[in-house]
Amino acid sequence: MLRAPLRRLWLKIHRWTGLTLGPVLALTALLGAMLVVALPVDRYAHPAFFAAQSAGDAPALPLEPLRQRILAEFGPDTNFTLRPPRNPGETLWVLVRGPWEGTLYLDPATGAEQGRRGSHEGAYNLLFELHSSLLLEDTGKGILAFVALAYLFLLITGVALWWPARWPPSLRIVLNRGLLRGLFDLHRTGGAVLGLLIAVSVFTGAYMAWRPLGNFISAAMGQEPLRPPTVPKGTASGARLSLDELVARAKSVFPGQPIGYVQVPAKPNRPMRVRFRLADDPHPNGISSVWLHPLTGEVLAVRRWQELDAGNGAVVVIYPLHTGVLGGPVHQAVTALLGLALGGLGLSGIWLWWRRRAASPFPTTTSARRPERDVAATDRFLISEENEPLFKQKKCAALVMALFPISFQSLAAEAEPAGSASGAKSLEAVTVTGDWLGTPSETKVLEHPGARSIIERTQIQESGATSVREALRQVPGVQVQESNGTGGSDISLNVGVRGLTSRLSPRSTILLDGVPLAYAPYGQPQLSLAPLSLGSLEAVDVVRGAGSVRYGPQNVGGIINFVTRSIPKQFAGEVGVGVESAGHGGGTKTSPTLFIGGTNENGLGLALLYSGTHGDGFRQSNDHASIDDLMLKGAYRLSKTDDIAVTLHHFEGKGRMPGGLTTAQFAATPFQSDRPFDEFTGRRTDGSIKYTHDDGVNKFEMLSYYTDSYRSSYLEQEGTGANAGKRRLTTAPRNYKTYAFEPRYSRLIDSGSVVQEISVGARYLKEEASEVTTRSAYYRPSPGFDAYALAQPAYQSSKGGTTAHAVYIDDRIDFGNWTVTPGVRYESIRSHNDVFTLSNGRVTGANYPKIDSNEVLPTLSVLYRMTERWSVFANAGVSFGPQQYAQLAQSTSGLHPEKAKTYEIGTHYKGEAWSGELTLFNINFDKELQLARSITGDVGQWTDLGATRHRGLESALRYQLGSLSDSLKGLSVSATYTYTQAIAKAGAFAGRNLPFYSRQVATLGARYERGPWTFNADVYAQSKQRSPGSPDDGANYVTMEDATGRLGNIPGYATMNLRAGYDFGPSMSNLKLALGIKNLFDRRYYNRSVDNNGGKYVGQPRTLYLQASVAF
Repeated sequence: MLRAPLRRLWLKIHRWTGLTLGPVLALTALLGAMLVVALPVDRYAHPAFFAAQSAGDAPALPLEPLRQRILAEFGPDTNFTLRPPRNPGETLWVLVRGPWEGTLYLDPATGAEQGRRGSHEGAYNLLFELHSSLLLEDTGKGILAFVALAYLFLLITGVALWWPARWPPSLRIVLNRGLLRGLFDLHRTGGAVLGLLIAVSVFTGAYMAWRPLGNFISAAMGQEPLRPPTVPKGTASGARLSLDELVARAKSVFPGQPIGYVQVPAKPNRPMRVRFRLADDPHPNGISSVWLHPLTGEVLAVRRWQELDAGNGAVVVIYPLHTGVLGGPVHQAVTALLGLALGGLGLSGIWLWWRRRAASPFPTTTSARRPERDVAATDRFLISEENEPLFKQKKCAALVMALFPISFQSLAAEAEPAGSASGAKSLEAVTVTGDWLGTPSETKVLEHPGARSIIERTQIQESGATSVREALRQVPGVQVQESNGTGGSDISLNVGVRGLTSRLSPRSTILLDGVPLAYAPYGQPQLSLAPLSLGSLEAVDVVRGAGSVRYGPQNVGGIINFVTRSIPKQFAGEVGVGVESAGHGGGTKTSPTLFIGGTNENGLGLALLYSGTHGDGFRQSNDHASIDDLMLKGAYRLSKTDDIAVTLHHFEGKGRMPGGLTTAQFAATPFQSDRPFDEFTGRRTDGSIKYTHDDGVNKFEMLSYYTDSYRSSYLEQEGTGANAGKRRLTTAPRNYKTYAFEPRYSRLIDSGSVVQEISVGARYLKEEASEVTTRSAYYRPSPGFDAYALAQPAYQSSKGGTTAHAVYIDDRIDFGNWTVTPGVRYESIRSHNDVFTLSNGRVTGANYPKIDSNEVLPTLSVLYRMTERWSVFANAGVSFGPQQYAQLAQSTSGLHPEKAKTYEIGTHYKGEAWSGELTLFNINFDKELQLARSITGDVGQWTDLGATRHRGLESALRYQLGSLSDSLKGLSVSATYTYTQAIAKAGAFAGRNLPFYSRQVATLGARYERGPWTFNADVYAQSKQRSPGSPDDGANYVTMEDATGRLGNIPGYATMNLRAGYDFGPSMSNLKLALGIKNLFDRRYYNRSVDNNGGKYVGQPRTLYLQASVAF
């Protein structure tokens, strides 16, 4: 029997979450019950669809003419499935999936069409789609599966609330004391008696709706999910056997056994499947299968239902169990009644709540909770005879909602009454964290069991950074390449962590307020378009270790979260501008910013953020940037424990790319540009909504977001052979759309000596991608020539997509000075990229690569608090990178997803005078992939680089010298040092350094603040990098510079920046002015690129900059 405080909290949580989720579950249950009855009604109402007109003993219809007929009517790209009659007198069904989707009902003897029905036509189809997906396809299935999977936990908590103090329990139903009392008794007894039976229907439905659940079961049992065989390469052309011959070959495998379905693919590179209904197969449609080569009839695989892996084999029983056909008409009737019971629980629960509202003896109030004695008095009042209606309408309704299994927030705390003398920790001392990535702080860094660094807005401004890449250079372990190659525009971001490739930042999960920045986080994680601007940022949070469970999938290089400025509690605003001018090239860039917002007394907050960059860079031509970044943020405090936040964001950017230079060109004039037409444009519109419930013990978060991105580029390609000395202009417009929702629930369990925070989360994400590539005829560059005016016919297009499911759980366990956090993440991903070759506007070739990936990613971290200011940590985890769309389309054979194991040991210290961090890391990368290009910068092929190893040391130190002497007050120094060894472990370059990273990177800074003045001096230094070429078999590791400027070692360099700032204070509207110099000694350095826009790229010369802002 639960105590009163805990029971009251349970009832409140179940009541309100039930009102939001109850209608969905009730609707689904009632639709399921209706489907059981609707099937025989549909057959009775449409006899022409189901009863054949010919005699039952007529000879079977030849199948090959039927195939030709279907393709002639619906087109050659049509897939279809034949369902032969199961009983004499039934029709032959043809399920068509092409330009038209639906079912044809044919006479099995004559082939005459007796009727047809589209997949979205008819009452039965409508009921089925509502029941199985809420008319939202895969998104609806994910929603239903998640709600259904919450049933188990809610069933347990509901039974706990019902559990009587004395046994045997009373299961009586009183119907002579009013409607509400009767409804309550039906709820109470029905929930207790039928809960487990309802769970069978709920979980079997969830299992069928959410395919990754089966893959997870197989993986947990150490089994690989069985996949359909593939058609051998090079055999998908030639003469085709007739469909009758193909079916006959399948029948020879299981002679005399009836056929369930014949699945006929449109493409010759996909196998044909024939399903048989074996005598011992419990599945009504049969699941034992024969796969055939669709042209030659070669048997590619044979699998009986007993030979399936655990996840797929379970469907053999789960499908008939859920539909009721396993036990015949009696079972179907029970299934329908259980659906009605679950739907009735939901609808009557809502009715009870509605009646309770009008009769509640307590007014609605936001005051502090009542003392415990008031609760007891309330209970006595409610159960008295003279107040029987109120008993029915208040307490019973709450109990009903407790039994009603439809809440995400299925755990609650036992809250002690005010003034309790309990010796347990108070909630003020220990509260739930939930999202440890949000609102970064130094305290969170100290408590994080892995390498983590935070750059705050003040640090960004005082460093003189005008771009995100400049700000990230302050983080140990992070190497940022300056703009070069096809990632050479100011709207791209090239970040590499711990020696991982930096080109377009593919190895890290990069977020903006928790929402992925990439076009498509799974299929296209590169940031050739990085839709953010520095002026809108409050902080940058870089988690290099112990984050792979919560965030993924591309997280080998950690997680980088850009945090935008928060909505102020009071009305406030700021206007700022930054101007910089380079000493070479004559370019000047301006970066305006605007921030305005506030929160009213009712808890409604709004903020408008704008940041942009406009102007020319330091190259002599074709080096212009135009960036506009606009964001509207809103937040509303629903209650003391509930908040909702909404963000709308639009980014547009255009950057010219001056291009790489040959060795000779660079020697002549390093700031020149030989690429007059290269440019990159992009835009992104996205929106997110986040609901948070946080009562200090329970925290539930639901984040949902949608992104719509577009990018395009103009790139010149060098000709070879007969076209040597010529170029052609290529374009590649691409569109991406992503939708996702990510729920997470965290629960604090405080037992005194041990405190646990258990978090369970999930992600459903769906991506769509489309691309068209065009190119002009070859031309010889000349002054005044306009390549934009040339015709650019398309030569390739593609259409890809990804459906990803992820679930994770971690448990932060605090005991004494120790914190141990085990966790595991499961990713299930289905990706495809249909690629078409075009000529003169017609398709001349096609390729349909696809891949399914299922990965279990465990992690374990340990943290020990030496003191309140000093912690040490160690962690180990597995990270995962799925294959991308380009890797599917442009790849050699045998490619696979990437996987890496990361190990860390380190320490954090945060004191009054000094703070620091030190981390040792080791990454074992399993078969890393890389894009290999020819020297002419062609499209290239993704190849298997082989295993790589990344190990090293990261350190940072900051010291306030004022603690030594008052004369040094206001003076502080800081330094970072990173040593990285990243080498190939296999292939032609085994044992050699990976390209484009520095083994040693160091920074040194000094800051002096005196009155309104602030002075900064910063030094950045990095050792040499390599550009050795592609590691093909027999290739040489190039160290000497070649004539193209693409290959050879890249010398290290060091630069120094100075800045002086003055704060005029409130008397002048908080005006702040700063003047600074970057690369004070005009150090000439460069880097290289080997892609389409390859060659040598000069680094930023001496640059003067000015910063100004006014706050109000």
